[in-house]
Amino acid sequence: MSDVTLIYRPEKEVPPGRTRARSFDGLRLQPGTNKVSIEAFSRLESHSGFKRCQTWGAVTVLRAAEKSGGVDSTETSDLDGYNTDETAQIVAATDNLKLLEQWRESETRKTVKNQISRRIAEIEKGEA
Repeated sequence: MSDVTLIYRPEKEVPPGRTRARSFDGLRLQPGTNKVSIEAFSRLESHSGFKRCQTWGAVTVLRAAEKSGGVDSTETSDLDGYNTDETAQIVAATDNLKLLEQWRESETRKTVKNQISRRIAEIEKGEA
């Protein structure tokens, strides 16, 4: 079964000041990483408030494929705009070795490189 991983960062909403969960037609996103079904994501994509949150950068979408396939597309081509806590969540939600290798090569922060290396090792050992 497929699902979509969303990163919700309420501090990026306009006006600023939100720190708690946000609901879109009954689907609640908690700050941090959220996994939703493809069906629920389809409903979210058509919601105007969700689109605004994406525009502001409050929601980042990582589209996950089948468990064995990993991430098949992402709006996160690099991790530069995220702090180390946020990158830890994004890296943990990513199963695509090619994307992880790309991030590791382009990343300059040692902490983030280590997060990525640990995730790659987990996947290669079959612990993911």
